[in-house]
Amino acid sequence: MERQIIPYESASRVAPGNALVLAPHPDDEIFGCAGAICAHLAQGERVDVLIATDGAWGAGPDVALRKTIFADRMAESGKAAMVLGYGKPSAWGIPDRDLWGQRTLIERIGTLIATLAPAVVYAPSVWEAHPDHRALALYGLEAVRRAKTPLTLAMYEVGMAMRPNLLLDITAHLARKTQAMACFPSQLQAQDYVGQILALNKYRTYTLAGNVTAAEGYFLLDKSMVARFLPSAIPADPAERTPAAEQAWFGSIHLRPEALLPLTSSG
Repeated sequence: MERQIIPYESASRVAPGNALVLAPHPDDEIFGCAGAICAHLAQGERVDVLIATDGAWGAGPDVALRKTIFADRMAESGKAAMVLGYGKPSAWGIPDRDLWGQRTLIERIGTLIATLAPAVVYAPSVWEAHPDHRALALYGLEAVRRAKTPLTLAMYEVGMAMRPNLLLDITAHLARKTQAMACFPSQLQAQDYVGQILALNKYRTYTLAGNVTAAEGYFLLDKSMVARFLPSAIPADPAERTPAAEQAWFGSIHLRPEALLPLTSSG
């Protein structure tokens, strides 16, 4: 019974093939799925990272300050990318906390998927509290649903723990993830995010073998599961995506993971 609720075996990788990581802010790609990125790279697979916002919420309306913060935070993500070895992240620079206002974001993500042809797309969990995290999660779900090729969507956790259906053993990658997380001094002066994420990764070993000392949690969906997760499609015409329409769409999402039982895990 317990194994239907949470995995009791760890996986050595989330899914085979090249990966696209969708990150709301500069640092989410590292805090949420640096271990998975390392696992892909260890197999010689390509990893592309897209950072959606400028991460400059604290700047308010000061345009010059926003640009400075955006540049600084992307430089931090660039350093973390060098630590992991995947290249350089790309960025859209959308204002922080404004992802819900981007009516064409689904299409932009879809273009990325069509261009890069990843086998797995990483996106934040729909159970995240931050509005940018939830928006990117839901837009990512819809983009995967529309994709013409088979895809795996892997939702990751940053600010809110979820009930995963895959636990990735990142023991071998933990030192590199820790080093990459240390590349964000602008964020670490406000919160001990490194300590918090390390605690989460340790907690994720609760049901795993003793030799697994750190794990990342993921909620995997294939295209058929995405269709179950999104019972109604968001309006295809971006002009019709009013705040009321998006709120109704969000309200239709099956946020309870029980809706997708039985859960699966792979070793």
